[in-house]
Amino acid sequence: MLRRICHLFFAAILLGMLIVWPMGQAVQSAGSGAAASVSALPATGESRQHNPELVKVGIFVTRLDNFNLRRQSFDASFWLWSVTPKDVSSRLDSVEFVNAESIHFSNSYSKETPEGVWNQRRVMGTFHHDWDMRNFPFDHQDLVLQIEESDAYHHELVYVPDQIQGLVDDDLKLKGWRVVSSQVKAGSKTYLSSFGDPSLPAGSPTSFSRLNVIVRLERTNMTAFWKFTAGAYVAVVIALASYAFHVDQGQTMSPRFGLLAGAVFAAIISLRSESSELGTTEYNTLVDQIHLVALLYVIVATLTGVYTWSRYRKHGDHKAIQRLGRRMAFGSTAVMVLVIVGLVRRAALA
Repeated sequence: MLRRICHLFFAAILLGMLIVWPMGQAVQSAGSGAAASVSALPATGESRQHNPELVKVGIFVTRLDNFNLRRQSFDASFWLWSVTPKDVSSRLDSVEFVNAESIHFSNSYSKETPEGVWNQRRVMGTFHHDWDMRNFPFDHQDLVLQIEESDAYHHELVYVPDQIQGLVDDDLKLKGWRVVSSQVKAGSKTYLSSFGDPSLPAGSPTSFSRLNVIVRLERTNMTAFWKFTAGAYVAVVIALASYAFHVDQGQTMSPRFGLLAGAVFAAIISLRSESSELGTTEYNTLVDQIHLVALLYVIVATLTGVYTWSRYRKHGDHKAIQRLGRRMAFGSTAVMVLVIVGLVRRAALA
């Protein structure tokens, strides 16, 4: 009987993998042809009215790494440049990186051209990112670099993306990830404060030009997913094995419930390990949901064991009780596999 149940369980898992894997591949391939794009928001009516200075700003990303889920950050290196009129100082000196935790500059260049003064510098830094792991390992991450003017107001200066070519180096290789798309969004940020500027009415809001550089990444490595969910599958197999014990053999009841206790322990330890690695506490991830389903499966197996043992002691019909146990084993295993496949499918298509 145990052999038949195990064959059913692993056949169901294999069927689920065959259903989910092509969907994961389809999701990955859907974005493979995405190219870098640039979108610029038009200047506000206030900006057009005051004829603001238009400053071309461009960026080229050469490195993305040190993805830190616990610190909610990533590292990036990129070249940043601006083109300004000859009688205007470099606007790169007043650039602020809003979501940067630390910044370092190097290799600054300046050159006069027929279109104005071209200024360029290399920027390296650590930037904040809210890692949303709800759909791990089918998650997409939009890494954002927020570039904002800190000296002139928006009605005085407007950033214009200087991005004819791509934003990301083609040679950039990310272990376990690939770049799906990249874009620059130009606009402004309004603060409900005058920052103490005496030339402005007290309490008046202020706006500054801003560029949001967005690089979308897609996860390609599924190894961590199987590692994080292995404990849940082990708990399920242990609970499934408990159905093989016969109620008419009283000496087997203690080992049966010992197995179920071990299944609960395996699932909880695996869940804690996964939460520690992914650093998620505010919401349930796909991996969390799979562990919860495994725990419910173990609870059903435990309740079934208690019920069948109690019924056997009252009625003594061990054959009927064994049939009931087999039905519960097949039924609960099928439901569990279908639920897990449904959860994975929803995450893959999100």
